[in-house]
Amino acid sequence: MKYERFEQEPLDRAIIRIAEAYGFNVPPVALTRKALQEDLELDHNARATAALVRAEPAAKKTTLRWGATRRGSGTTLAFAVLSSRHAISHAIVVKTAASILERAGYSELVVGVSSIGDHESRRRFTRELGTFFKKHGTAVPPEIAKRAHTDPEGAYRDLLAAGGELVERLPKPIDHLSEQSRKTMVDTLHLFESVGIEYSLEPHLPAARGVHAELLFAISAVGPNGSRVIAATGGRLDELAKKTGITGPGHSVGLALTVDDVIDPERPAGDVSCFVIHVGDAAKLKSFALLDSLWQANVAVRNALLADSLREQMEEARRLGAKYIAIIGQREAIDNTVIIRNVETGAQHAVPRERIAATLARR
Repeated sequence: MKYERFEQEPLDRAIIRIAEAYGFNVPPVALTRKALQEDLELDHNARATAALVRAEPAAKKTTLRWGATRRGSGTTLAFAVLSSRHAISHAIVVKTAASILERAGYSELVVGVSSIGDHESRRRFTRELGTFFKKHGTAVPPEIAKRAHTDPEGAYRDLLAAGGELVERLPKPIDHLSEQSRKTMVDTLHLFESVGIEYSLEPHLPAARGVHAELLFAISAVGPNGSRVIAATGGRLDELAKKTGITGPGHSVGLALTVDDVIDPERPAGDVSCFVIHVGDAAKLKSFALLDSLWQANVAVRNALLADSLREQMEEARRLGAKYIAIIGQREAIDNTVIIRNVETGAQHAVPRERIAATLARR
């Protein structure tokens, strides 16, 4: 089993280690029941994500934030990257959620990706929905057909939830994307390929009104009971972020999932063994791929993938008291090597990237 080395590690401890490895270095926000009741018309994951975005003062710079709330005997976790200019923020929230699901006993994970596009794309899609409901009105359940007159997108979501043969005839949002929205989706798919995230195009992922914009994500997986389920959902949160006063120049993205365990948000993960630093875009992608092997090797790893400068990364490594710094520059990205620097002695040497986890684990 992939994670058998962690059989004795409590799930909440593993979740905190994973969250910190991908940059969520602060304790999770406690998402209150009152906060989740603000959007009762939405599904649980969308409500948790919206509550997380609204939970703290507005972000004016790139912020990684996560939250937790009890759900029955388990815990719902929400992750968000706010005001990021870097497309890798999409991969950060998706990979964090996927790693937690795998650690919680889920397998055969596939990330579904879709897009509802920008305002122009949605206008195109709404017009196409109007045509569809006029053409197939007699085949649509009466209550959905009635809603279609005033709320085509709501009727579309209702028809998706109802299922049936008619769903296959529904127009697809991704077929009506503007040029810019199509580029956003294609760039994200290329990013996922670059960092090893397995994905599939899902033409009919439902968007939560007032929460999701542009890209949509859904992680399907085989659960511990052997059945395939949708284990995590989310997407871009640009419009919601703006409404809550988040004024940074970039985009925002979030994802939520539920695990069958109670997570202790105050439990620290411990000292930082290694801080991963990148220099350049190619090195950023290599650094991201390195994080998975390091946390699986039980290395307490941190990063600043969304930092804009080498200086900012070095300052964060010093602040956290990292014992080692793993540096990937342009040359290392090409050679598939990593420079390991001992912070105390200043000694450093290059190590093949596939051996870095074992090297740091021994130390």
